[in-house]
Order: sequence, then structure tokens, then C-alpha cells
Amino acid sequence: MNQWQRLSTVDQFTAHLRAGLLSGHWTGTMPGELRLAKEFAINRKTVKAALRMLENEGLLVNQGRGAQRKIVLSEDLVKPPGFRVAILCYEQIDQSLDYLIDCKNKLETAGHTAFYAPSHLTELKMDARRIARMVGEIEADAWVVLGGTREVLEWFLLQKIPAFALFGRRRELKIAGIGPDHVPALTEATRRLIDLGHQRIVLLDSIYKFSEPGAFGGAVLDALSLAVSLRAPTTCGVGREGSKDCMRTLTRRSKSPRQPRSSPAPVPTISQRKVFCLTGASGCRRIFP
Repeated sequence: MNQWQRLSTVDQFTAHLRAGLLSGHWTGTMPGELRLAKEFAINRKTVKAALRMLENEGLLVNQGRGAQRKIVLSEDLVKPPGFRVAILCYEQIDQSLDYLIDCKNKLETAGHTAFYAPSHLTELKMDARRIARMVGEIEADAWVVLGGTREVLEWFLLQKIPAFALFGRRRELKIAGIGPDHVPALTEATRRLIDLGHQRIVLLDSIYKFSEPGAFGGAVLDALSLAVSLRAPTTCGVGREGSKDCMRTLTRRSKSPRQPRSSPAPVPTISQRKVFCLTGASGCRRIFP
């Protein structure tokens, strides 16, 4: 174990400035004493002592009174500057996801600056024009987009800034991305429910539409079409009220229900919170806290 050393305020601040120089945070010339003292809320004498230590190390060159110190770094000390990576979440609560926190921490450990966008896709209503305005106001070298619709991801494809799709409607788009393949599992689950004799099988989701189901929703429709004649469902609205309408529709009995030849096998009870996790309906989070 290395020997523990007590560091003075000057030593700590010198180490902070040194790290900033080596990472490329400052280039060309060093900000003056007053500016550094104000930026870091520290005594000017401490700043002056730290700058002198960096001069003695050969990292700074004093160019005379009133002139900023010149930054002089040898090539073996200069680290390549990191990227500014903006993370655009599907909704605000995504910032607490373990895997997203881990991703952000690893980016920062690698020398990059990772941060969350000030707005999320749900707040921006998946509107490409609103997203364009927000992106234009943020300085970023790359974007990570969570759960973007096809329209959103297509917009990012047309931009010069690199983008990475985390989940979302990324299939058949030439965009870097990653996400689980739900289709085989969802197809198998739907067929199993049909084999058990169930008829009212519903996919509740806030993104997919009956007219544009995508690969995920299409897997359910394809599996159902092999067993029953499909009837286009009534489209529910978006948000809290729309989600409530959907739930009322699901629990409402038909006027002339079709009785199965035999009672369907029981299906294990799934908690309301787990149903939300499986379906991904954003409105259910407000209905079922």
C-alpha cells in the first residue's frame, strides 16, 4: 500500500490544474489568476502559488507582467481530448437505470464527458423539429438515443454528429445501436397463450400502432393471424387519460362474448408493475404507481 500523504490546499489545487492541462482542458495560454480564483472560488494567493509550481515543473512559461502564461507540454504528456457525449433519454426516470449509469461512468473513466440532455423524448413528444432545436443548442460530439422512434432515428441519421441507438425502432436503419431481440420470445409467448385457449390477447404499448406495428408488434399480429381473424383495435390516446381508456377497454366484457370450447388453462398472475415492464406502456406508470 502506498504511503498516505497529507496534501495542502495549494498541492490539491496544483494537482487539479495539472490534470486539466494534461487532458487538454486549457490550450495555448493559461487563464489569469483572477479568472481562476473566481472560477474555482479559491483564494488568489493559492492560485498564484499553484501556477508557480506548474512553472517550476515546466508546464507553464511566465511571459511577463500582464500577460497570460504560455502552456508548454511535451508530446508524451499530452492526452488526446475526450468526446462530449450527450444522452437523450426516453423519459426522465431512465437516468436512474443501472445500466445507463454504468455506461455513463465508463465513458467518463475513458476520458470522455458524458451528460444527460436537458429534455427527454417523451417531453419532446418524439417531434423531430423540437429535437432539432434542442440538439442545436447543445455542444456535443456524439449522441446516445434511448427508445427513439423511427422518425427520430432517421433524423439523427441525416446529421453530421454520430449517433448511437439504444433500443428503439432501429431495425433496418443504418445506425449504430444495440438492443434485445424480443421477436422470438414474444412470438413463442403469443403462440403459447393461444394453445392454452386464450382469446383476449393484448399488446399494450405507447409507441406501436396497428397500422405500423414494427417488428415487435408485427410478431404478435403474425402469431395471432394464424389462429384467429384479426380486428383492428380502437386506437387509444396518448398519456394518462389514453392509458386509462386502454385499460377500461381491456377489462370491459364483450356484448356477445365468444365462449371457448373448453376453459383455458390458468395463466400465472402477473403483477401490474411487471405488466408495465413487459409492455412498455409509459402511461401505466402513472396509473399503477
